[in-house]
Amino acid sequence: MQALILTDIGRCELQEKPPPQAGPGQLLVKMRLCSIGAEHVYSWKGECCYVVPSPRNPYYRGFPLPLNGEMVGEVVEVGTGVDGWEVGERVCGWTAFQEYVVIGAAGALRVPPAVRDEEAVFVPWGATTLHAVHRAQILLGDSVVVLGQGPLGLLVTQWAKLSGADDLIAVDVRDSRLALAKQLGATHVINAAKTDVHAQVLALTDGQGADVVIEASGVPAVAADAVAVARTKARVVFLGWYQTPVTLPHWVADVYHKELDLIATRATGFGDQYFPIEKSTSGRNLRTVLKYIADGKVNVKPIVSHVLPVARYEEALQLEADKPEGALKVLLQW
Repeated sequence: MQALILTDIGRCELQEKPPPQAGPGQLLVKMRLCSIGAEHVYSWKGECCYVVPSPRNPYYRGFPLPLNGEMVGEVVEVGTGVDGWEVGERVCGWTAFQEYVVIGAAGALRVPPAVRDEEAVFVPWGATTLHAVHRAQILLGDSVVVLGQGPLGLLVTQWAKLSGADDLIAVDVRDSRLALAKQLGATHVINAAKTDVHAQVLALTDGQGADVVIEASGVPAVAADAVAVARTKARVVFLGWYQTPVTLPHWVADVYHKELDLIATRATGFGDQYFPIEKSTSGRNLRTVLKYIADGKVNVKPIVSHVLPVARYEEALQLEADKPEGALKVLLQW
C-alpha cells in the first residue's frame, strides 16, 4: 500500500509499505479522502515543532515523518469480536495518511449516508473549532470577533453564531474570505489590510471592544490584535497553533489594565475518559460536529476549494503553503 511520508525538509514521498491487518476489536479501513493542513506545510518547510527540536517540546518526531490528519475511509474488513459494523460503511477521524489504516471499532465514528466525504472530513477540525468556542463561553447577545477566516475561522464563525453571538465580526485580509464569512453568519466584516481593525471594532461595539475574541489565523502577530480589540474583562481564546514566539507589546494597556482572561485551546479537547462529566470532550465534540453537519446547521461545503488525486500531493502542499486567491481547504482523494 502507499503512504505519505515527509523524508526531509521540502521532500514528501508516496512510499510503499506493508498493509496492516485488522485484529480483534478493530476495523481495517481503506482511505477515501484526507485533508492537507497548516501543520503538514510547517513540517514540510522545516518549521513545525514535529521536526524542530527545542526545549520542552513534547511533539518532536524528526524525519522521516508520516503525515497524519483528518480522513474519511471505507471499512473493508471487520475484526473478530466486533458487532454493529459492516464492510462498506464509512468512518471519519484522525489517522495516518496511508491507503489502509486500522482503527478501534469502539471509538470509530460512523458517517451517515447523507453526509458526503467532503463534509465528513471536516469532523476532526470541526471538533477543534467547537472546543475553542466552548472555551470562549459565549453568552446570548455577546459581541464576538473572529480573527482569521480560513477553514478554521469560517467554522468558528458558524459555531459562534449558533452559540448566541449578536454582533459577530469577522476579520481577514481577503475580501473573498470575508464575503464567505458573511454568507456563513458574520454580521460585520473587516479587511485588516485596508482598515484599522481596533478602530473598526470599537466603532461596532459602542467604544467598548468585544466581549469575546477568538484568534483563528495562526499568525503570531495577530495575537496582539486579539487583546487590543477586547473589552475590559473579556475572554480571548487562542486557537492558532503558533510555531514561533508570540509577543504582546502593549501588555499593560491591553491585558493587565483590562483584566483579560487569556484562554488556550487544544485540538478537539481532552479525552472523554479523563473528564467523563465534561460536555466539551473530544468524543462528544466529534459526535456533535457530525450531527450538525448532517442536520445542515453547519455548512462546510463552500470551504472546500480543491479536491486533488493523492498523486498530486506536492501541488496540495504548495497550495496550502502559498494560499493563492481562492484556496481554502485542500483535500486529497485516494
